[in-house]
Amino acid sequence: MAAPPVVIVEDDADTLELYSLSLEAAGYDVRPARTAGRAIELVRAVRPRVVVTDLTLPDLAGVPLCEALSEAGRSDLGALIVVSGSADERVLSGVRAAGAREILVKPCLPTELEAAIRRALR
Repeated sequence: MAAPPVVIVEDDADTLELYSLSLEAAGYDVRPARTAGRAIELVRAVRPRVVVTDLTLPDLAGVPLCEALSEAGRSDLGALIVVSGSADERVLSGVRAAGAREILVKPCLPTELEAAIRRALR
C-alpha cells in the first residue's frame, strides 16, 4: 500500500528540496508548497494525513498559518508537524493550541522529520 500524501510547506527552496527528496526516497507521496496559499490549496485538494510546515512564510506565519492549515484539513488531517527555528515559547504554545501535534527545531535532519511523520501516521 502506498504511503499517504504528505504536504510539506517551506519557503526555503533548498530545505524544501532536501525534505522532499528524502521523504520521496522513503516512499512518501510528497506534495511541496512554498507559500501558505499553495499549501491550503493542496490540503483541500489532496486531503493529506500529515502536513509539515515551517512557521515563517511570506504570506502567512505562525499561529494563523497553523489555524488555516488545520481548518483546511478539517477532520481528515491526522497531524500537523511544525519545523521551526523559533524558540519563542509564546509562539510555540500558540502553535500547539492551533493544532500542531509535534514541533521540531531547525536545523532538523530529514531522518528526524521522517520519524515524526511515522509517529503521526500510527
